Amino acid sequence: MKINEKTKKVLTIAGCTIVGLVLVVAIGSQFAKSPKDMDTLPSSAAVVSDVNPSIDTDTSTGEKDIVVNSNTDTSAETIDETPAQTDQPEQSIQPEVTKPAVPSEEQKTDSTQKPDGEKVTGTPKAEDHDNVTPSADTKKKENEPQGGETQNGKIYVEGFGWIDDVGEGQGTTADDMYENGNKIGEMN
Repeated sequence: MKINEKTKKVLTIAGCTIVGLVLVVAIGSQFAKSPKDMDTLPSSAAVVSDVNPSIDTDTSTGEKDIVVNSNTDTSAETIDETPAQTDQPEQSIQPEVTKPAVPSEEQKTDSTQKPDGEKVTGTPKAEDHDNVTPSADTKKKENEPQGGETQNGKIYVEGFGWIDDVGEGQGTTADDMYENGNKIGEMN
């Protein structure tokens, strides 16, 4: 039996729709509510408490007093079954952080002390930033070679030392390097 193109399209769409509905139901079932009765762990130490209410009837006054006697076992203590962890340092919580007091306007403008109250010793000197002499750390040592210096077919590169001088870099072109009909790189 031959099926024409229109029937093939209708059957394909119907099949995809059914598969889609099955997937929606399967995914929706994953979001179903969990059972209400959850497993609970048994209590390691149960405190037994018996409450015995009794009504005391006193016939002489005609009033009834209700007395509740609570029988609780105060000797029952909870038992911690976890072992002590003595190999761990004890944690301490950081104390409350407080902001320092805001300095007054007088403290802010006083040139003899800093705003935190620390006394300033001496007078500050103005520096000419255009004529600053480099410190001893930044001066070049006399026996150390300069970067780019060549000797015996080697070149000095700071941080790497003396390495072989290969000259300028070399480049080649790969004529067969194509992807999806497009050349993907040029190596010159």
